[in-house]
Amino acid sequence: GSHIPVLLNCIGIIDDYTPDQAAFLREYLSQVSCISLRDRFSKMRIDSVCAEGTETVEVCDNLWLFNIHYPAEELAEIRERLAPQLGLDVSVPYTILQYGTTYGYKEVSEAAKKIKKAYGTEIVLLPVNYCHEDMEALLLISDELKDECLLIDRKLQPIEIMSIIAGASVFMGTTLHGALTALSYHVRTLFLDMYHMYVSKMEGLLDHLNLLDYLVPDPSGIFCKYGQLLSDEHYWDTADTAIPEFQSHLSGHFDRMAERIRSGESADCTALLKRFIPGSASPE
Repeated sequence: GSHIPVLLNCIGIIDDYTPDQAAFLREYLSQVSCISLRDRFSKMRIDSVCAEGTETVEVCDNLWLFNIHYPAEELAEIRERLAPQLGLDVSVPYTILQYGTTYGYKEVSEAAKKIKKAYGTEIVLLPVNYCHEDMEALLLISDELKDECLLIDRKLQPIEIMSIIAGASVFMGTTLHGALTALSYHVRTLFLDMYHMYVSKMEGLLDHLNLLDYLVPDPSGIFCKYGQLLSDEHYWDTADTAIPEFQSHLSGHFDRMAERIRSGESADCTALLKRFIPGSASPE
């Protein structure tokens, strides 16, 4: 029968490998035709365990295509239908707070209180990841804030979560894809770092967009950075150029992957893909 190439597509590596994991991966990856990674930190980690000669290429996260498949106008219609059921007033500015850990939740709550008082924004507590501690953390924060917030405790479909994020004035949270969704729909985003002890997935996202200054490693910095975010006239300078480039190159990337799968031929990763992060060189 025809050969079907093994393609690992746009994966993210958020932690270093143990020696046993590295040994297993080195053997497994030797059978992979093409490995593409979503950021340079993921590429560095996978390169550290790959056998000599294994081709790896940095691309970006697939979810940058979301706002093409789900235009802002479509999400606005979903949000208008959903808002009355949730008690969400979409006619006033609101800030979304998502928090994926119970660590430091009281400090996060105090920051949210100060933000509401200083900037007159409503605070909406929105779980994004039901497999993490989002709901547990936000229940605790809701108890601290009492009537100063709206807790969305009903489980929503991904498209419904996206619609609420797209209508916010600010999104702040620990979730990579929640933050990516917000940026896709031009919502200013403050990135709360759950993994400040090592380089992780948030750095990979922000490295592409020149927004590393808005990665907050400790809850004590949230209020100050929120104010800085609102007043930053250059917040979108890199993102407004980079995001359309991501989308264009991702479309070509998927076309080339589909062609390789149809051909059934082993892939030369360097020939198959090009590194296209703005300002970077093509792989040698």
